[in-house]
Amino acid sequence: MRISIIGPGAVGGFFAAGLAQAGHEVELVARGRSLDMLRTRGLQVYRSASDSTEIVQVPGVTQVGEYFGQQPDVIFHATKAGALVETLQAVAANSLARGVPVALTQNAVEAPDIAAEILGAENILAGVVRGFFHHLGPAELSHADGPSSYQVGALVENSPAAAVVPGIVDALESAGISATVEDNPVGAVWEKAMFVSCFGVLGAATDYRDGSGKVVSPGLQVVRGTYRDTFVALMKEMLSTARAHGVSLDDGVITRVLNFADQMPAEATSSMQRDIAAGLEGELEAQLGAISRIAKQHGVDVRLHDFFYTYLQEQLQRSP
Repeated sequence: MRISIIGPGAVGGFFAAGLAQAGHEVELVARGRSLDMLRTRGLQVYRSASDSTEIVQVPGVTQVGEYFGQQPDVIFHATKAGALVETLQAVAANSLARGVPVALTQNAVEAPDIAAEILGAENILAGVVRGFFHHLGPAELSHADGPSSYQVGALVENSPAAAVVPGIVDALESAGISATVEDNPVGAVWEKAMFVSCFGVLGAATDYRDGSGKVVSPGLQVVRGTYRDTFVALMKEMLSTARAHGVSLDDGVITRVLNFADQMPAEATSSMQRDIAAGLEGELEAQLGAISRIAKQHGVDVRLHDFFYTYLQEQLQRSP
């Protein structure tokens, strides 16, 4: 396949490296220092399973289609949620990108709606990425030991986007990334967000600095011990909000998320949590703020989300 990936961060870089090594035509849309490093060094990937670092050559470009000189078969959108609108508008304005199916990767429940409004629902694939990836620097990432996967499905059945799903699954499988077709892709996004957002906000609120000023995180212990009931209460608020918003989620979703959390490495942290520890807003607005906004639209009581959203905003304002 011809594949364009927007965003050279942890997920975008990991997908780009794997797909390029599997023999697919890949271009990576980047800017600034990341673009410079792609063009002068390549994409640097550290794999903890083998304790090895490799350089993968993936063409760095400034816009979709620049390397191919024609439209790609699919665009993976892998920027942070905060860059979603700007980058999707760039896709809409680019003749080599307009009308190409766009597969989303963000942990943001508003992402499918935003993308559908800008590009048309018939062109959008909602997706859920799982795996332990970390962005280390410009065009540099690490992949921790363990499986990686992508669930993907079209917002509209029998649409142009739906037609490329089998090709996406085959391409990712050839790159060693487990890929499956998701019949309820928006529900899958919300289910993952129930873990990422609720765990992330509790982690950010309970992180502390030791005597040397270093941030100390309790990791997943925060949802396995004292704050487990709060974790469940946050998820219940999200479930009520999702259903009010017309998202289909079954009654077993909270149990599944709890089981997933209990199986993850105890030291795990979320990207939102790491950003806040560094004094950055990161995905706070796209994850926590989104739930407060959607709940308000439907008159759903999400007082815990509202409290943590306000608390963490105030903490960031006090950050040096």
